[in-house]
Amino acid sequence: MQNTNPYASPPIDVDSLAKRRRAIQVGNQEIHTVIVETSLLRGLQTHVVDAAGNATPVQRGTCRMRIGEREVHQFEVELDASQRVNVLVDGKRVSEDLFPRMRATIFAVVIIFMLFTSVTIALAMFLFT
Repeated sequence: MQNTNPYASPPIDVDSLAKRRRAIQVGNQEIHTVIVETSLLRGLQTHVVDAAGNATPVQRGTCRMRIGEREVHQFEVELDASQRVNVLVDGKRVSEDLFPRMRATIFAVVIIFMLFTSVTIALAMFLFT
């Protein structure tokens, strides 16, 4: 089938420093591509593209949606306690920890910020006492 929507995101995986994208195909006869992406600025986003290239509106954060008309599937993006993004289709986990590098990047930024803040406070206390 030809793509009728020239503005649809390409269903390819992207792994850059600021943005990560994973494309997951759901269905056998009625194939849909679910695009889950995350970035440092926009957070977690999910949308579905059907075989004709028609895309659903972007859902932010964790979500649960029904995909398909004839071949219906329950699709869920969850965030567990350790901030891993997991994907479930029909109640079965099909992908775990979609973005480990992004999680590590965020963790590193938080640690660097905490160290910088601690050093700044210690220096200020030393200089002003």
